[in-house]
Amino acid sequence: MHYARSLKKPANMTANELAQLFVLLLGFIETTRHKKEDYSKLDAILDENQLSTVELYEKLAPDCNELLVRCVWKGTLTRCDMLFQTINSSMGVCCSFNYYGTEQNTYSAKVAHTIPKKPRRVTASGYLTGLTVLLNPIPDDYFASFLSGYGFLIFINSAYDYPGLNAEAKLVSSKTENFISITPEATYSTPDVLQLTPRERDCLFPTEKKMEVMKFYSYINCLAECRSRLFFEICGCVPLGFTNNATFPPCRMEALDCVTENKSIFTLVLLISFRDHIAHSYANYIVDKIFLNTELITGALPGFNKTAIPNKRTAKYLCGCLPDCKLNQYPPEIATGILDREFAYNSKNLFKNVKIKDEIIVHVYFNDLISTRHRKDIYQTWVSLLASFGGLLGLIIGFSLVAAFELGYYLILRPLFEHFSAVIARRRSKIKTEEFTRADKF
Repeated sequence: MHYARSLKKPANMTANELAQLFVLLLGFIETTRHKKEDYSKLDAILDENQLSTVELYEKLAPDCNELLVRCVWKGTLTRCDMLFQTINSSMGVCCSFNYYGTEQNTYSAKVAHTIPKKPRRVTASGYLTGLTVLLNPIPDDYFASFLSGYGFLIFINSAYDYPGLNAEAKLVSSKTENFISITPEATYSTPDVLQLTPRERDCLFPTEKKMEVMKFYSYINCLAECRSRLFFEICGCVPLGFTNNATFPPCRMEALDCVTENKSIFTLVLLISFRDHIAHSYANYIVDKIFLNTELITGALPGFNKTAIPNKRTAKYLCGCLPDCKLNQYPPEIATGILDREFAYNSKNLFKNVKIKDEIIVHVYFNDLISTRHRKDIYQTWVSLLASFGGLLGLIIGFSLVAAFELGYYLILRPLFEHFSAVIARRRSKIKTEEFTRADKF
């Protein structure tokens, strides 16, 4: 409400009415229904104040310094602004820890020099060696929200991936203490796989393809940038919650209908033919350029519960995005309890000068020192093929490759050796006979 009072607005509009128009911004992320004339009103006010929808959304978002009360990293009380930065995600503005997805960061100039060049790591397991955060949901500031309660939506993803709905998510509510344990899973590729071409191995390594916005290639990052390009081709702009390095213009409110109509591009991750879902002929052309046909099956409710089933005859990877040859995943589990200081195991410094009312405690840590590691390797090589073939022959008929060489030696090589040896011996005996005959004549 305070920000609505500070903006220039028509004389017949109150600050409360302008604040109600701010809710329209949520339509870029979640589906909302409003009158089109309201879009025009908000666009006119933004133009008068020289603001874009993205800039307005960032100004309306809560400040991370207000949400993050105390932070503990590996058992040491640490300034939250040294651990968290404000970033853009598919759900809007977020406070992110250990995010290195882009070249630029949003840390304050005072602490920017203290930020490590690579993601922070831990050397032990357990909640005492991970990250602990005391959060303030600020219930009085819930003017508009996606959640039907006071709390936070926590995304857990790789440090180099664009955060969004494809990440693991956990919901924490006010007046609770939450323990989020992570059991990581890693996938790596052997050097033999690296020697193959991307088409042969059907995957890409992080440095094999240059990205426009993100620092490294990943399947998630590739899809995120692809959706942004596709929205620009269809709607002429990129909405909130999509990757954009100022190359594409941000969507104005007048483009909200186009964004809403094509929202399935954002939610579906398989290649889908949108011919039946997009009315614009030009949009059909653009979609056909990027997507290939698959079958689209509608669920019990028309228009809902859509399931994409790839057509094996024509299916290819969406936007040319190949899977990852190297991948880290972080499946989490959460345990939640009522926050009560009488039974808290946390350090008293965490609650110093803090009156617990609606606060939330979140512990994020690795569950164990052991994790699962998957290997991506060539399934069959000439060496393994020969070994398998020889093993099968030995198992079935008692025959092996060594026996094959021995048989070839006895049937072919040894008779040849004996034949040539006999020929050479006859030649030598003939020469000696001629020499003795000549000697007798003398």
